[in-house]
Amino acid sequence: MKSSLINTAILLTSILVAIFGIELFLRLANIGGKAAPKSLYYRQVEGSELHRHHRTYGWTAVPNVRAQISSPEYDISVANNSLGTRGPEFALDDSTKGCRVLVAGDSFIAAYTVEFDEVFTQVAERIVEDRLDRECEFIADGVEGYSTDQELLRYRDIGKSYDADLVVLALFFNDVHQNASPWAEGGFQPKPVFEITDTGLTATNIPVPEPTEETADIPKDRSLSSRIRKRLSGAFSGPSRIRTMIRSTLASAELEDHGIPLRSGLFSHDVPAHWGVYSVDRSKELAHALDMTERLILQFREEVQAQGSDFSILHIPNRSLIYDEDWRWAQAFHGLDENWDIGRFEDFAQSLCVAYDIPCILPAAEIAARAQASDDISKRLYLINDPHLSAAGHVAMGEILAEYLLDGPLSR
Repeated sequence: MKSSLINTAILLTSILVAIFGIELFLRLANIGGKAAPKSLYYRQVEGSELHRHHRTYGWTAVPNVRAQISSPEYDISVANNSLGTRGPEFALDDSTKGCRVLVAGDSFIAAYTVEFDEVFTQVAERIVEDRLDRECEFIADGVEGYSTDQELLRYRDIGKSYDADLVVLALFFNDVHQNASPWAEGGFQPKPVFEITDTGLTATNIPVPEPTEETADIPKDRSLSSRIRKRLSGAFSGPSRIRTMIRSTLASAELEDHGIPLRSGLFSHDVPAHWGVYSVDRSKELAHALDMTERLILQFREEVQAQGSDFSILHIPNRSLIYDEDWRWAQAFHGLDENWDIGRFEDFAQSLCVAYDIPCILPAAEIAARAQASDDISKRLYLINDPHLSAAGHVAMGEILAEYLLDGPLSR
């Protein structure tokens, strides 16, 4: 009996030592840890550059651009007007139309993954004109990478000149973090940032410096000792590498069951800063970013209404809010536990709309229902590797937007 217990103890000890050894190897080798993912989200641009530096916004869409954009998931053409808005020239007075809707936002509004006539604003325009039996012009003024602060500044210079009857501000979850940061996502591009002063919100970091290696918000110390310290610091922090490998492998297998090939590697990486909005634990930094976002939205509404235009908010859902398997993959990939809730940003947007009586379009539930109605990968509403809406997704969003407008702002 005693011999059996000793053998069992030796076996268990050997197993624990083996697990510890594997875990230590994975950490030191940085496997399943903080290595940068090899993303399949890339594209090629032929023709003119799409963006250029701007002293006020940080960067801006190039006016009169003509370009062809291709990736493994799409191949489309882009044409901007003289103000850098995608589409044709729009008269800076809507009196001849009597119905004009401006949608301000980021890359989901610029929509460089579909042809212009497939963008959800154009889908909505066709539906509205057909139902009202009159012209109604929709303008999609979006710039890739923008957050609410940059959208407000662009509205002051360009958006309000379109003299729209209704301005719809599109919100995406990464706006929150970016609204409190003088750096674009990734830290390589400077941008303006607002500060709270005695007179309200004041834009700072203007003129925005041009992006260079020296201005980038990235570590400058590249010495061997610094790299060793960084590697050791990362190796002995974060969740178990074995556990994250198992979770990521299972999550990736689930995606493959849905016809989606392996996306951006197997293992867990750093949680991107802009994902902090989904954290149940509200840090001081997140509280400030949420407060700044709220203030920017209210300032945006004030300036829109001062122009005599109506104001609404449109929440653009993260695909992880639409597809359960995408959320489980994101949880595994980033090592997220029960303290992360994918619905937190939509809750924030809804609470703002209720608290300040702002008309709000929250399409996530309907889009999710449409997404779950079909297992056909060709009808997926979001692209597979690129995180933006597919052509089918733009149709869904356009139909939802059109119904909202016809039942509300355009019904009068």
